[in-house]
Amino acid sequence: MFVIRGGSREASLPSRCMKLLIDQNLSRRLTVDLQANFPGTSHVWRLGLAESPDEVVWEYAAEKGYAIVSKDTDFINLALLNGHPPKVIHLQIGNCSTETIRTLLLSSVSNIHDFLNDSVESLLVLQH
Repeated sequence: MFVIRGGSREASLPSRCMKLLIDQNLSRRLTVDLQANFPGTSHVWRLGLAESPDEVVWEYAAEKGYAIVSKDTDFINLALLNGHPPKVIHLQIGNCSTETIRTLLLSSVSNIHDFLNDSVESLLVLQH
């Protein structure tokens, strides 16, 4: 696990969040397993954003107070260019099962909460 620090884009947008927005490259089933630790977590499919460009997902997450969880490296670039919100949790895991991803996220709950509460960090990279 490592973090990249970057400034906040706008003070008027939510800078602290505890709900996650699961990207299209990850299973919708993860939302159920993450609700206890991250209430309000949703999947882009459920919100009608599954076919939307990354920039649209980015803006939606920023406006609605989500942190994005993805394997997509494009969100890394957006985090580095724009800062937060939204914060990005990048899963650097390659091809693996949903169970492996679930285990990684649930074993990282404390680190994710710390990251989401930090006013400076923009990007958290989780590896297994």
